[in-house]
Amino acid sequence: MSPDTADERPTDDDRPVMVYDADCGFCVRWVQRWRERTGPRVEYAASHAVVGTRFPHVSAGDFAQAVYLFEPDGRTSRGAEAALRAVALGPGLLARAPLFVYTHIPGVRPLLDTAYGFIARNRLGISRVETFIAGPDVGPSTWLRSRRVFQFAFALVALLAVLSARAQILGLAGSDGILPIAERLADRGHWTNAPTWLWLDASDAALTWLCTIGVTCAGLIALNVLPGLAAAVLWTIVISLIWASPEFFSYQWDNLLAEVAFVAALYLPWHVVRRGLARDPPRLARWLMWFVLFRLTFESGVVKIVSDDPTWAGLTALNHHYMTQPLPHVVSWFVHKAPDVVHQAGAVFTLLVELVLPFTIFAPRRLRHLGAVGMIALQVAIFATGNFGWFNLLTIALCLSLFDDVAWRRKPRDESAASARRPVGSCGLEARELPPYRERRAPLLLQRVAGLVVAAVIVPVGSLQVVQLFVTPTWPTAEQRQAGIRATLVDRELEPAVRLVEERLWPFRVVNSYGLFATMTTTRPEIRIEVADEAGAWHPVEFAHKPFDAHAMPRWSQPHLPRLDWQLWFEALLWERTGQRFGYQPSPWFVGFLDGLAEARPAVLGLLAAPTLDGGRPTAIRIRLEYARFTTLDEHFVESGDWWRFDSSSRWITTYER
Repeated sequence: MSPDTADERPTDDDRPVMVYDADCGFCVRWVQRWRERTGPRVEYAASHAVVGTRFPHVSAGDFAQAVYLFEPDGRTSRGAEAALRAVALGPGLLARAPLFVYTHIPGVRPLLDTAYGFIARNRLGISRVETFIAGPDVGPSTWLRSRRVFQFAFALVALLAVLSARAQILGLAGSDGILPIAERLADRGHWTNAPTWLWLDASDAALTWLCTIGVTCAGLIALNVLPGLAAAVLWTIVISLIWASPEFFSYQWDNLLAEVAFVAALYLPWHVVRRGLARDPPRLARWLMWFVLFRLTFESGVVKIVSDDPTWAGLTALNHHYMTQPLPHVVSWFVHKAPDVVHQAGAVFTLLVELVLPFTIFAPRRLRHLGAVGMIALQVAIFATGNFGWFNLLTIALCLSLFDDVAWRRKPRDESAASARRPVGSCGLEARELPPYRERRAPLLLQRVAGLVVAAVIVPVGSLQVVQLFVTPTWPTAEQRQAGIRATLVDRELEPAVRLVEERLWPFRVVNSYGLFATMTTTRPEIRIEVADEAGAWHPVEFAHKPFDAHAMPRWSQPHLPRLDWQLWFEALLWERTGQRFGYQPSPWFVGFLDGLAEARPAVLGLLAAPTLDGGRPTAIRIRLEYARFTTLDEHFVESGDWWRFDSSSRWITTYER
């Protein structure tokens, strides 16, 4: 389709005019998309309104074959060139890129002209495919309401996370806690190695104030008051808490919360109180948010495959998971009793969601929504069968960002009837009017520039983290670390240079690697702790959410995340893995916990279900490793009513002495 440049008549005003066939629903859809990119810079006119008047030399039949663009200087173009020239009139340098390629790259013009002709001749079938994968509303996606939904969900999760941390932080990192941060901060060297506000003040009051500020930030995000700035401050609070007690705050979901808060600062608006027209969400920041969700989900699936874990390969992982997970609750006990075929189906569903559905994140609307529903379903299932704190809620909040405004729009009751009355155009498609143009303010320039800078760093590092799951990574040498990132790039060593960037960014938790339950534990070791009173009688240390009493029903703790209970699960696995071969060497944090028990520190005792010995000091502490399992249906309902069975053959391993 060569452009027709015979017309020398100017348009009625200074704007270019695009003329389209209003009887063709397919044409109206695409014109609507182009108009979203050009805004008021281009006038869009239906062909039936201009035939024989403004452009008399173009017949109605010509307008039915292709779109036309009439420019003030007299230039007329049609088909693919008209569309590209119109889009090039939109704001930004990127809007001109397609026209530049069309005009200057050999072979592109005839290729796109041929493609336009093919689409024009087959628009009925193409429209049906488009409707199938994108839904009946195939207009351009908008994200104002979608961003607000994500914003509120993220604020709620952040509030729950910080409140949960506030309830434990003094017992974990306070002056009388397990590992006091004030005594350890000097070992960090420099603030770039451990970026935290606690360099200014590491007192108990500072720890409490950190959490208070975090709660305030979550509230500001929910109330839509400076949400972008609040998210940025929240990010600094989260990484400060991580470095206040990395042994207890470096779980993958803590890193995820920090990363999401960082990207949310680019995605959420930066207004004090919204006045007038809301600004569009930055497109690049939204894609960065989706990139986080993609890596979280896909990497969690890949690690299950590349780990060669026999339970995932044999689809028996869920036969063990509900019992051996860190903190099961009562629903876990019942689901564990399901038939093997149910567990196998659950394993297949998990692998499909984590390995396939992440790619729908970047698909058209209907496929993207379908993928989001599947990923949310997996998170709901995990939430319903185990205690994972607020992690599943945070992942669901990320999934909500995949739904554009169409998904949150309330449909009028008579919409289906109105659709049935719409006439069918000459092309065989439903004829629709071009909806009125609604002006939207562009995102802040500062946010867009910041998004470009962040994407230039995060995308290569995050992509390399995904790739390294499949190939052997190339790590930078000592010489390259000494030379730095720039020198390594000059030597064309791209992967080591990206690794160096990753190492520099790691303390700030702005891009993280993920991979949950790569291998499934098939047994449940438990550390049992007892303290002796002055009379020499032994009393068990009672934890709020760990199994320690055969008669105690597994408890529900989420959205609260009891970090001491969680960390004891990892310590038991460490004891099981190393104790028989090398002899058990307790972790420093576990020694600190036993010190706190021995000294009866109130902050440490506050992490337990009840203070040991009514807050008094024990005369001795002993610990052992034993194995626990769920009782069977008969053992619970017929015999004893117990929920747990403990291995009675276990013997005391050691007596703790200071």
